[in-house]
Amino acid sequence: MNMLANIKEVYHNIPTAVRQFLTKALLLFIAWKLLFHLFLLPIRVPDKFLSDSNAFFTAKVFQQLYPNSAIWMKDWKDYKLYKEGIDHTTIVKDGKSIVGITDGCNGLEVFVLYVGFIVCIPTTLLRQLLFIVFGLLLLYTLNVGRVVALGQLHMHYKEFFDIAHHYIFKLIVYAVVFALWVWYAKKSDIVQHDEA
Repeated sequence: MNMLANIKEVYHNIPTAVRQFLTKALLLFIAWKLLFHLFLLPIRVPDKFLSDSNAFFTAKVFQQLYPNSAIWMKDWKDYKLYKEGIDHTTIVKDGKSIVGITDGCNGLEVFVLYVGFIVCIPTTLLRQLLFIVFGLLLLYTLNVGRVVALGQLHMHYKEFFDIAHHYIFKLIVYAVVFALWVWYAKKSDIVQHDEA
């Protein structure tokens, strides 16, 4: 019982604005996970659109980088990890696979994380919408650039592909998300009121 009292005391010592932020964030997180895993994931919404468009723009960039090469996309299922397979789109250059895109690589989780933070900070609806649209466009473009860079690494420096895919590019993407959050928080009404 003493531990529960300590938790309540700590909770009530947290500033109201922080408690409201954390409560909103927790509720949004739970709602998103339920919505995604129960309804959206089985029908690949919006995953299919994001994966397909990411593959499309990645292929377009590769066509610009290699104008004398044949570049195309190949859709298939990868059965290495799961018996039901994972939807996979591969960018092919002159008959050789150079980079693959699965739903886990399309940026959706980063987009949701970014938008969730923006929604949890109180400010005007217009400011939220502007930051959401600008941030999502920037993050989407960054994700296409990430896939292109991974393709380049796969073609020319395979030994760096795994570390770049699993660590370096994730660090870059999350650093950009954090910078956008800081910028947004500084522009939000709550920060401006605290400074006054």
